[in-house]
Amino acid sequence: MSPDDISRALARPGRASIPYIDRYSRDRPLVLECFRPQGHNPDKPVVIVQHGMSRNGAEYCEAWVPAAERHGLLIVAITFSKESWPDAVTYNNGHVLAEDGSLRPRECWSQAIPRPRLCAIARSGRDAARQDLSVGPSRRRAVRPSAATQPHGIFEAVGAANSG
Repeated sequence: MSPDDISRALARPGRASIPYIDRYSRDRPLVLECFRPQGHNPDKPVVIVQHGMSRNGAEYCEAWVPAAERHGLLIVAITFSKESWPDAVTYNNGHVLAEDGSLRPRECWSQAIPRPRLCAIARSGRDAARQDLSVGPSRRRAVRPSAATQPHGIFEAVGAANSG
């Protein structure tokens, strides 16, 4: 799905499951589980939610619906399927190393994947400087590497959620 398709899908209020193929991980499809409340506008934040090892992005999106409706937040929960991102090496640890053990380019790391989504959302008229990232339970250890290894100027806040 192109950035324009994503923008169109996110322009309508309600739930949307958007298939996405990242240009740096073409063999590893993703799904963006999204919710846009009636009251969302370009001045309201976008919250990117990342699940843990349970790969339950749809559940995380649903859990954010009450807060989204109350505060006008656009929710985007990225789902890394077990079939495409099968283990801790590819998902939790960021898919940093190639098969031969060499360092993969930074833009190819799984930790870099939220950035293209945010760019697509920003193209739809939203302020890219007002994005928040919430990370799910099994992924909480990745908050530090994600924030430390990727450009973070587009995030207003980054935090671990649902730890424990």
